[in-house]
Amino acid sequence: MLSGGLDIFKGAIPSYLALNYLTNGWQIIGVSLLPVFGHIFPVWLKFKGGRGAATFFGATAVLIGPKFFSLFFLIWILILALSKIMSLANLLFPWILSILLFIFFPFPYFIYGILAASLITFALRENIKRLRQGVEPRVSFRW
Repeated sequence: MLSGGLDIFKGAIPSYLALNYLTNGWQIIGVSLLPVFGHIFPVWLKFKGGRGAATFFGATAVLIGPKFFSLFFLIWILILALSKIMSLANLLFPWILSILLFIFFPFPYFIYGILAASLITFALRENIKRLRQGVEPRVSFRW
């Protein structure tokens, strides 16, 4: 739980700084994308890192604001609730979010979404194999 929170902040802090100190949209999305890339390909772990979803969520929440992100995040919750497969929700949400970014935000945000979704899809390639085989673990919602 703590690790996920730190991953969220790993994406949120650079995005926050970029929004406050940079004016070019391409620079802002570049800075916001770098933590996702770094999370998936960390140098000190021989370029074998995590999946990048939480870092992407943190960066995106700051980029588009909490109001929009809360609304869009309901899609992730819906995918997870219906499928009960975390990796499927983390795989589909960035692609759906990219479409929403195209509709509601400037073009660089759409490119950010596509690039981040591509990185996350690459990071989830083993999960995709398990999804195809039908053996990907499901999440239990027992309280």
